[in-house]
Amino acid sequence: MFGINRKYPVDKSSIKSSVVRRRDIVENKVIDRIKFKQKQKQKHEALTQEEIKFVKLLLSKPAILRLIMSYPQSLIKGGLFDVAYKVCDFYDINLDDLLGKKRDKHLVLARRDFCHICIKNTNSTQAKIGRFLKRDHTTVLHHLKHDPINIDKILENDGN
Repeated sequence: MFGINRKYPVDKSSIKSSVVRRRDIVENKVIDRIKFKQKQKQKHEALTQEEIKFVKLLLSKPAILRLIMSYPQSLIKGGLFDVAYKVCDFYDINLDDLLGKKRDKHLVLARRDFCHICIKNTNSTQAKIGRFLKRDHTTVLHHLKHDPINIDKILENDGN
């Protein structure tokens, strides 16, 4: 059988074999890629299962649970929780009050001071602070437009 150019004969068996070889190569690459992804997934799942076992082991110890419940601010030093506990201590309110929906004057002032301290002393964005307060970032922006009340006193109490 002759090809288009009639000078060179075309062997159909060689064409079939090259197509089959190419298909096999592509299939092997796809299969290798799938196997690789499965191995990665198994490694990731095994790692998370080990982490879960470790956390469960830690939380099964009553002493560690009491430590976590009594000193949460020591676990997150310098974060939003740390600032929140300082503000709550100063204003003599609960964290639930700070994060709650009430709009009493002393709670609003506490939230305002919290926003100012977080912006100045942490790397948190307005959106993160708003999410922490269970509010929108525009609420944080509103608090930042007004002057803080007791930031100096709150930060002084931090040193003592």
